[in-house]
Amino acid sequence: MPTDLTEEWGDKLAELAAKQVDDPIPAENAVNARLTSIDGAGIAALVSKLKQDANKYDGFALVFHHTNYKNFEWLQFITRQLVVDNTAIKGNLVFQANTVSYQLVESAAEITDYTFASGSKPANWDTCWKVDSGILPKPKPFFRQQYEYAISEKKQFTAILDAPTPIGGKQVSEKDPLYEDAPAGSVAMKTELKDKNGISRAYFSDYLVKKDGEKWRIVARFDFNLTWNPVNKDTTNASRGNFTLHSLRTTATTQLLECHKASLLHKITNAKPEKDKTQPWKDFYDSIYS
Repeated sequence: MPTDLTEEWGDKLAELAAKQVDDPIPAENAVNARLTSIDGAGIAALVSKLKQDANKYDGFALVFHHTNYKNFEWLQFITRQLVVDNTAIKGNLVFQANTVSYQLVESAAEITDYTFASGSKPANWDTCWKVDSGILPKPKPFFRQQYEYAISEKKQFTAILDAPTPIGGKQVSEKDPLYEDAPAGSVAMKTELKDKNGISRAYFSDYLVKKDGEKWRIVARFDFNLTWNPVNKDTTNASRGNFTLHSLRTTATTQLLECHKASLLHKITNAKPEKDKTQPWKDFYDSIYS
């Protein structure tokens, strides 16, 4: 079930959304990226490492402030990278039974530009992303519907909060009845690290979308990554706040990137012949204005 963190973090999120981007980026309560004049006077901000009094949130948040905030949602895409001895680990990541699987990025270098003007596009870039939300009991594309969020009528904002794990993934069988999407070649990042230190990186693209009748319009996109360096097989979730956040691009846009379109057209891999819907996000994909 999604967790409402409005009471705990609502005031701090509203405060940070009103600030300018920090330079240099502080160790606490950082404003990493910001976009204004969205749908009129809307303001969207990427903030991280929230702290107030003795309480802290070891992740990031995306906040949208607008008088019409209730008509907007955050759609998050994620992919991951694991590098050991300057070599990219390959394989499929399966984290939970009710989300789709995805692939580790086949690149040892950090990705800093999704347009790949330098020609360094990983071979699997257009197939390694997933929609970061649940598909059971029915598809729920928006992050707020599945995980942590804050939403405030008083402060007029909607926000999502995410504190990803540094390493993860499970080795599961394609025929495991618990898993909706379990392709061959699933990997556990902890196992792949063996006795070595590595670099774990998570890439995010978060789209702000607006409800327009029965369909959705893309209005903005935040691209960024989180890097944990080093990680090893003993790294635990207690280390999830030890990341460096790199904001890659923040832009007003009306289109999904091709890699994210492919993610919405992802075909489920499983051993359930009775399953009749092999593209769980297809209906949502069709509801987005192109």
